[in-house]
Amino acid sequence: MHRLIVLVAALLVLPWSAQAGTIFITGHDPIWHAGNGSNVAGAQNLATTGIEFARNGSTLPFLFIESNDPVPAGNAYSEPYLMSALGYGPTDFVAMAAAALLALPDFRLALNAYSAIVVASDHGGMLSADELQFLNDHADDVIGYLNAGGGLYAEAE
Repeated sequence: MHRLIVLVAALLVLPWSAQAGTIFITGHDPIWHAGNGSNVAGAQNLATTGIEFARNGSTLPFLFIESNDPVPAGNAYSEPYLMSALGYGPTDFVAMAAAALLALPDFRLALNAYSAIVVASDHGGMLSADELQFLNDHADDVIGYLNAGGGLYAEAE
């Protein structure tokens, strides 16, 4: 019994280090508004702050998930705004739609090459049901990536 008490006490006082990743979720679409709207500067600040928070200081590129389906009225591809409005360069991110994501032989392994997953909005931006289905189907991969220190930035409209 004495050993059990000592073990429990040791476990309670030993420092534990968790390496979970960073998550930034917004209920709006600041990447799209960084190029459109009445508060471009505010949207640029929110999008850049959120993406950089998710990247957590990593210099690896981030994975940008957005559809390449035809653009309905009122929407636009968000990817161009990553460079034109937010100042990211072409080596700072890799954009993938559902078809490219589905072509990856091992999504969890592929995520190791990225600092964060950045998910476009479904209105304003061009996230489609196909990308959402892929992410839902690979939820365990995303959770494993986050638990290993990867980041997530997601927009919702």
